Amino acid sequence: MPDVQELVHHHKSGVARQLTGISARAGAADPEQLGRQLAVLLEGATALSTSLDSPCPRHDALEAARVLIEHALPETQLAN
Repeated sequence: MPDVQELVHHHKSGVARQLTGISARAGAADPEQLGRQLAVLLEGATALSTSLDSPCPRHDALEAARVLIEHALPETQLAN
């Protein structure tokens, strides 16, 4: 039976892989980097929202994600 650390690693890695895949399908210039960055935002926002019992970190992360995505996608993608 896997230990907790293995399970957490598997889950977090899976989320990062999914975000990388979505970034690649969206046409990001560097999908690996964007996937990692979005995973960090998600993880940080979730932890801080829980710690502060506030939705503000999630809203802030969403705005930061928009900036990262706009920067990562080609201009033609954003026009659609």
